[in-house]
Amino acid sequence: MSPALSFRPEAEGAEALDQVAGKPAVPHGSEGREVTLGCSYDQTAYNLFWYIQKPGQTIKLLLSSYFKDADLDVEFRGRVHFSSDTTNRRFPLNITNIRMSDTAMYYCVFTATLC
Repeated sequence: MSPALSFRPEAEGAEALDQVAGKPAVPHGSEGREVTLGCSYDQTAYNLFWYIQKPGQTIKLLLSSYFKDADLDVEFRGRVHFSSDTTNRRFPLNITNIRMSDTAMYYCVFTATLC
């Protein structure tokens, strides 16, 4: 199971995360808020990617660890950011000013070999 972004009108604060033992965090948010999707990996990663699959659509690349803001789809420019914490092996995705159109499954993928 991968992180999914869904909306919950009663969510308050910048972020609300539900954590179920053995499953990834599932962020919930209200329009205009901010959410962070967690991603961690257990070995050296040379390339890190986030993919997105909106309901009824095929999966597509959202961003990679070498993307710049200009490389993002226009709907995400200025709203989607990531940080790469190689010490703790984390690659979280932060989405600001979330919209209903951001509802999707988000997949974090890494490669352990040089491409």
